[in-house]
Amino acid sequence: MKNLYILKFFIKYFLMTLGGLSLFFVILDFSNVSKELPQSVNLKILYFYYQFLYASSIMYPISLVFGAIITFGKLVKDNMLIALYSVGYSNRDILTPIFLSSIAIVLLFISMHTTEYAYAKSSADDILNRGSLRNTNNLFFKYDHKNKQGVNLANYYVFFSRLYPFQKVSKGVRIFRIEDGKIAEIIRAGNAYYNNNNWVVSSARVLKNVKTLQLQQEAIKMEDKNEFVILKGFKPAILERLFESEIEFNLIDLIEAMKLLSLQGFSTDKTKVSLYNIVSYPFFAPILILIIFKFFPVSGRFANLSLVIFSAIIVSLLIWGLLFAMVKLSFSGTLIGEFAINLPVILMSIIALFTV
Repeated sequence: MKNLYILKFFIKYFLMTLGGLSLFFVILDFSNVSKELPQSVNLKILYFYYQFLYASSIMYPISLVFGAIITFGKLVKDNMLIALYSVGYSNRDILTPIFLSSIAIVLLFISMHTTEYAYAKSSADDILNRGSLRNTNNLFFKYDHKNKQGVNLANYYVFFSRLYPFQKVSKGVRIFRIEDGKIAEIIRAGNAYYNNNNWVVSSARVLKNVKTLQLQQEAIKMEDKNEFVILKGFKPAILERLFESEIEFNLIDLIEAMKLLSLQGFSTDKTKVSLYNIVSYPFFAPILILIIFKFFPVSGRFANLSLVIFSAIIVSLLIWGLLFAMVKLSFSGTLIGEFAINLPVILMSIIALFTV
């Protein structure tokens, strides 16, 4: 019952802080871009909704810390901390419900990144920049078709004039197969769709170069195909986000993208940073809660409680801001993700072990 009593305050203050910070973030952003948004009321509501989801994904770690600080202040101010100590509670007993619940909340938000929640910012940006939800124009990329042994079977250059990642459909398809540095085949089709882990090009016209030219024979052979399968494993969202500076994936697409990029011989640095940003970086919050509690007084009579709370908030903001900046620098390639994101969390964990 005492654990539930402490937990009630923590969850209450966490939700209040998360809602307040996220709403402040959205209102501030909305006031800056309101003139650039489409006139449609529905799109404005959708923009507000997606921005709120995006804000919550940014603010929830620091909201956990603020919720814990306010809870500690409440326990000290009302002399509940002394009362808990008097009935035999230790520091670990007091911290356990807060720490475990903060871990559970972090895991909850990580699991939410397996859904469309992970694409909230992209959806909001589409409404702001395009006046509609996402579609992508003029995508051109290389695809190396390899067997299970990693042997390259063919080189393809693929062009989509327009990609609708959520509908899993592309328009204006052009595919070029390269052999010995020359174009061996060109495939043209009006559209393609994603099905069973493959892209299926329907009603395609295939133009093939004749290897050996002979008199009175055509240099190019032309044939029509009902279906042509290519790009095994490249999901629409993966295709689209490979061209973005800060790659936004949900966790399922992220893991698949890392496998595919590795198989194709491309760098996985950005996808690794995206993975660390989702599953590693937020854990600084539960760890920081353990460290901050060590500096709270048992009673307000022994220290200036307002100064302690203010100092804890300032230190939390500095640490959060520093880690957030390091994540951004890792996306740009300035810092290595393992050192900029994972290492600070590990160091904070070591400090927490010695302070609690």
